[in-house]
Amino acid sequence: MAEARTFYIAENENLFIFLDRAQISFSSPKWKQLAFISAKKSNNQIGYFQFKDGDNFIKFFIIPKIHEASKTKEKDFFAYLSRFYELKNKYSGVNSATVEGNILDLSFDDFNKAKSETIEDYINNKYVFALKTLDKFFRKHSTTRIKKSGYSAQSVSNKLDLSRNIRELDKTNVHQIRREKELFSEIAQISEQVLKQFKFEKVKHFISAKDEIIQLSNGVINQIKKRYKSELTFNFKDRQIISNRIRKLFKGKKELQEVYNALLILIGLEHFQSEASSKEILKLENMLALFFNPADLYEWIVYDDFKTKNPDSVIHKDKLGHGSSKNYSLLESGVEVQKFYSRPDLILESESDVIIIDAKWKILEKLSELSFSDIAKLGRDHAIRKKDFEGKSIRNILVYPKLGFVSIHDLSLDYDPEFVFEVMEIKA
Repeated sequence: MAEARTFYIAENENLFIFLDRAQISFSSPKWKQLAFISAKKSNNQIGYFQFKDGDNFIKFFIIPKIHEASKTKEKDFFAYLSRFYELKNKYSGVNSATVEGNILDLSFDDFNKAKSETIEDYINNKYVFALKTLDKFFRKHSTTRIKKSGYSAQSVSNKLDLSRNIRELDKTNVHQIRREKELFSEIAQISEQVLKQFKFEKVKHFISAKDEIIQLSNGVINQIKKRYKSELTFNFKDRQIISNRIRKLFKGKKELQEVYNALLILIGLEHFQSEASSKEILKLENMLALFFNPADLYEWIVYDDFKTKNPDSVIHKDKLGHGSSKNYSLLESGVEVQKFYSRPDLILESESDVIIIDAKWKILEKLSELSFSDIAKLGRDHAIRKKDFEGKSIRNILVYPKLGFVSIHDLSLDYDPEFVFEVMEIKA
């Protein structure tokens, strides 16, 4: 009996140590998939990964550190992911590449309408979208082909079959070739095969809310069967969908490209439409993946918080517009020998005040855990901008997604009492 196995792994936990400690093994070698997931973790990315192991589906969640102790890890993970779509809709500077993988992005409107609360809901909604695309197409799709068939008769009404007439000893009948139109569509044949495989491979064993998906799948299959005669000799393998010959069938009209994308989604190869087709994930079949850097997303959450609370201020964000960067130099006898750059995450500027902000994707349980390197960076960002903002009040803030204590607004170092900074919590 097929089943889905789900594993929750902490953001900073070693994948292979986790598997060994939990004595988890698989029925077949899955080192490519596991190495891929491990590499993403090593690059400080969290995510969702699903692949097949024999007849079973394996699901891995790399959980954000702020939700590692949660009893609703999957729901909390999805809630954090949903912030990306919310912010992407709100700010044009949010890069689509922030969230990567082979699960196609929905628009923010579709994301909201779907009312997904889990990744599986999200995937199911993607399948519903693909099936509705096929349903709409095959309600009006109608193509024909010319079928040639040979026959013999005393009267001539079609093109002569010269080779057979020459070989035929009995000259009472004349061999002819009849050309008749019949409904035929290779796209329909391919779609029927894909849908049958989709029902067997994915719906049967994985999808939880499957009633609508089964109904939609059967509806499209029945439309195809009603209009087109199935060819028993027609054989189509999933991997052929990305061959040049098959891709050419869908070139031209926009609706054909939409059908092609829908078929890729159902097969699980939609990532082959990506411009970065050489990425490692593209080589992993039957694997769904969605991964992102939580620190990058958190910077945008902090940006949104300050912008919402300070609508009249100008906010400079690193890597957005003119950014927040300022260079400074190493000098030897007054001569520049090397250039460096100071890039605070945010600088908020009003007529009388300036706030220099660094967002840290860390949990700070107590003040003694504060990293000196974080303080030093903020202090440097402050020091090289003092002259730029002369006459204005300057606040310096380190922002964290979770503090084990109340925010502190008056911190300083004994050797530099002029540099005063704050530690603040902004929840993710």
